[in-house]
Amino acid sequence: MALTTEKRIKQLMMKGQEETKHLSNPNVILQSEYHQKVKEFGQEAIKSLFQLLKDNEGCSIAIFGLLSEIHGRGPIIPLDKRGNITFIRKRWLRLGKVHELY
Repeated sequence: MALTTEKRIKQLMMKGQEETKHLSNPNVILQSEYHQKVKEFGQEAIKSLFQLLKDNEGCSIAIFGLLSEIHGRGPIIPLDKRGNITFIRKRWLRLGKVHELY
């Protein structure tokens, strides 16, 4: 039985989270083979990534990075809020809603 795209992406993101949970560098986290496989889905991955973000599942840092790479842009994050995952998550969700990405 084949997995849906959404389930496959979630599965890859969970494996990527497990593989990178001890890391803090976003660039290294994004190099995970699992995160790279999600990136290969391209635009097709955006809705699934936003769903993970909405459900607060998966590695937020990886989701932010993948959305930036796939979508080509991201929300503006003030310098004093960088590293504030909750703030950044809310900004991403607002951007996604405004641009009807989910």
